[in-house]
Amino acid sequence: MLACALAVCSGATAAAPPIRAVVALPGNELFPRWSPDGNSIAFCLQEGTRSNCRAAVVSPAGGAVRTIDDRHLAYENAVEWSPDGQRLTYAVSWYSPPDEQGIWVTRPDGSDKRRVIGPPRRDSETMNPQWSPDGTRIAYWVPGDNVVRSTIRTVRVDGSGETVLAEGARPLWSPDGLTIVFQGSDPARGGVRPFAVSADGGGVRALEIGPYVGLYLGELAWSPDGKELAFRNYEPHEIWVLSFEGTGVRRVAPDGIDPHWSRDGKRIVYGGGSGIEDVGADGRGRRTLVPGVGWTTAGDAPRPFSLSPDGRRMAFQRYDRVKGSDDIYAAEIQPYSPPACRVPRVVGKPLASARTAIRRGGCRVGRIRKVISSNTRRGRVLRQSPRAGTRRPLGNRVAIVVGRGRR
Repeated sequence: MLACALAVCSGATAAAPPIRAVVALPGNELFPRWSPDGNSIAFCLQEGTRSNCRAAVVSPAGGAVRTIDDRHLAYENAVEWSPDGQRLTYAVSWYSPPDEQGIWVTRPDGSDKRRVIGPPRRDSETMNPQWSPDGTRIAYWVPGDNVVRSTIRTVRVDGSGETVLAEGARPLWSPDGLTIVFQGSDPARGGVRPFAVSADGGGVRALEIGPYVGLYLGELAWSPDGKELAFRNYEPHEIWVLSFEGTGVRRVAPDGIDPHWSRDGKRIVYGGGSGIEDVGADGRGRRTLVPGVGWTTAGDAPRPFSLSPDGRRMAFQRYDRVKGSDDIYAAEIQPYSPPACRVPRVVGKPLASARTAIRRGGCRVGRIRKVISSNTRRGRVLRQSPRAGTRRPLGNRVAIVVGRGRR
């Protein structure tokens, strides 16, 4: 009860950071991705129909936009940086000529552009290319149809060694590069659940999500140490965390999409009902970082976003009501200061008032000792420990000495 009274169980709003536009062109600017050095943002530049989405790069400070490929990207595909920041990969859609479709890599200036691999079938696409942590392979998926199931695949950056790993969608490399998790069909429960497969193609296993998670789940995100995965649960939209080793699952946020772990693994940033929010990995300390209408409604809600490598900034797309399209904005992330006991000054206060002040400071009333005093100080606090102004962990006890008069 104490934690909830101090806005630890429910959302609190952090000091609103300054928000500035990075790219605000007539069309849509979508799916921002920070470079590993933090000096560039790659994104999808959309002009006209939704199929016309091109790979582009811009400085986080704004300025000139550099288009690195004029071909149409597969819809809802981000432009992904290699771990060393020297290359970009993206998927060219079937709106382009057949010999141009597939997974491509290029330099950030658009030079040394080459196709890694094309789609396996004439009527198929390659989707969501993801770099391995060592930058030598790319994982992606090929959507299925009424005849062929969707498949998870990997390929070397030089185009050799294509491997079909499993049936599923939206692959994600583990931090050590040994495992790929993905979304797959769950015939036992129905719906979709997370699976894991060895990056070399062996041993597919379903990850334990417990009985409380719905039939469908969304985005997956590895913790930095590779021990846990955050994911979005559908119906209702919630953020959950599961142990990769299958030792438990827990809900950390009651509404949200698109989870991202903080650099130290202590907090999870996500698109919440009131804007971009974050919460402790244990589900405590939820707060709003960038206010907005929220993902649950239309309007100026922050949408897909990306964290800078140092975890101090975020880039996100936000709907502009006036021009009717999405722009890319950036904001600082305020450091999290956990709720604490801030010891109030209670010396001289009546006991009842002192109790109230201590609770309001996030502290608890500790030992109360009564001593002989003047009658005028009867029932009032004579001494306290810790002293006023001290910061202690939430719920720390404050001991007080109270006058009882001359008797």
